[in-house]
Amino acid sequence: MRADPALAKRGEALFTSKGCNACHNVGKPGKMAGPDLAGVTTRRTGEWLRRWLKDPNSMFGRDPIVDAMVVEAKNVKMPNMKLSDAEIEAFIAYFAQHP
Repeated sequence: MRADPALAKRGEALFTSKGCNACHNVGKPGKMAGPDLAGVTTRRTGEWLRRWLKDPNSMFGRDPIVDAMVVEAKNVKMPNMKLSDAEIEAFIAYFAQHP
């Protein structure tokens, strides 16, 4: 997946301003509550990522990938960040820069 550099830059800024870096890293050492998001665009489809970022609550108990992530995170669940479609696209562009 190729990413627009300006959109990826916006995604990086959103990652910090929305507090995502409290639970996730993107290719940096150290274990956090949520998974490392480096390579997520190669592990998940764009459609899956959009659905997850839009409404994670709708996927708990309905998606085996999500259920496995919750177990690995010791029952810590991703909150619904109420992201707009534009914000979601910026996040995906940012993640795509870190294969």
